[in-house]
Amino acid sequence: MDTLNVSWIQEEEKLMSLDSIPEKEPLRSVQIRCLFADIDGTVAHHDKFSQELDVSHPSGSILSKDILMGIVETAKRKYAPKQYSLADILVWNTDIDADALDQEYTTTPTFTKGSVFRDVVFPPSLFIFHSVQCIYIILSEKPQSVLVRDKKSATKKQVRFVDMRVRSTRKQPQRI
Repeated sequence: MDTLNVSWIQEEEKLMSLDSIPEKEPLRSVQIRCLFADIDGTVAHHDKFSQELDVSHPSGSILSKDILMGIVETAKRKYAPKQYSLADILVWNTDIDADALDQEYTTTPTFTKGSVFRDVVFPPSLFIFHSVQCIYIILSEKPQSVLVRDKKSATKKQVRFVDMRVRSTRKQPQRI
């Protein structure tokens, strides 16, 4: 029998106790959104899922480059007839101190450029912003080459090189 998910009750209790100054907490999971753009630039497909993070590092919660690369490679093959390539990775990270909640937040950009060659690090943040932390993976469709033919229509042609110094007679050809 499945267990009942009551994590939302804990979130509600935290929200109700906001009269005290909240402390920053490590991010346990992050939303990943894959956007698939057609050749003309319109979004053809989009996927959304949650990915668990490694919270054992002192610098914050980490999504390793190996896991990120695996996610990108899986996403590239998801819509098989079309081929997609990685266009960009954007990380949305809201890192505001509790003291700055009542001030206008305009000092630091929250979008940063990500890479499959680096780990994505999320520093501890206020729990009320955990649900908006996100990684956007943007994939663009590769145009098909004009030179690529259908494999069924391709024919094999064999070319044989003959020694031109061979005399042609009715008898067996003699090689010189």
